[in-house]
Amino acid sequence: MYHNLPKNFLEFSQKLNEHKVKYLLLVGETSAFGYDLLVEASEGNTQRMSRATYECGIDRKKCLPDLFMSSDSVFEIHRVPSPIYIYTSIKGMEFKMAYKRQRQFELAGVKIPFVHRKDLL
Repeated sequence: MYHNLPKNFLEFSQKLNEHKVKYLLLVGETSAFGYDLLVEASEGNTQRMSRATYECGIDRKKCLPDLFMSSDSVFEIHRVPSPIYIYTSIKGMEFKMAYKRQRQFELAGVKIPFVHRKDLL
């Protein structure tokens, strides 16, 4: 299914896991355009998200916790070979319910929480 995730995406996911960021991989790489992540826009989670992205080499100004608190925001992290898009909300999807139904897969030793297909319908 998603056996060939790029090393940079796996490293980013590992950093999110280390910081206990609540996030979901929406579909995997939907095309050559990148990866879509949905993150919980709570105060504690945005603090953890900010630290994790900063430790991945993202400019501190682009990963301030307040930026991740904005609803309906999309952040793009340019990572070669594929960018990562971080959403703070998705119309019609409640993060807490989707997070409870997540499906976790371990790829190359990294646990990745995938959104359940029922939450994509």
